[in-house]
Amino acid sequence: LVVLAHASAAFASVWSMPVSGGIATLGFGAAYAGGTHRGVDLEAPAGVDVSAPAEGTVTFAGRVPADGGGTCGAVTIEFADGYRVSLLPLEGLCVATGDCVAAGHSLGSLAASGDDSSAAPHLHVGLRSGELYLDPAAYLPTGGGGTTSPVPESAPVTAPDAPATTSAVAAP
Repeated sequence: LVVLAHASAAFASVWSMPVSGGIATLGFGAAYAGGTHRGVDLEAPAGVDVSAPAEGTVTFAGRVPADGGGTCGAVTIEFADGYRVSLLPLEGLCVATGDCVAAGHSLGSLAASGDDSSAAPHLHVGLRSGELYLDPAAYLPTGGGGTTSPVPESAPVTAPDAPATTSAVAAP
């Protein structure tokens, strides 16, 4: 599995921030106890509303396997260009598979527990095109100024295969 270090200009505009005041604590491609990070973690208080970063269709809303056992809520949204963003861990989901959402539409609330990348509550934002993982930082707003975060220009990173899921639990 190859993970791209940056995303192409797939979107004409920057996304809305999916959590109020979210501060990036772990970037794309970083090494951590669980392997190579395939997204961006945004630190935010447990229970804060998580919203859709852009207009799209919910292709998954449900439970997925969580780091360390158990499950957590997750939502995946597909955009018109075929890119998919996955947001987790969530609780109290407000959307269902097949729903159309606009930027800012509530998806649920941020779960209280972290995972292998950080014990503190945080929202994992993962972006994919097909089976390629891309850096979502290019589309996240910074400092309220409407600009994008810088995208690192580095070589592709090889990531471990995703954990297997059972047929009863679909991965985003």
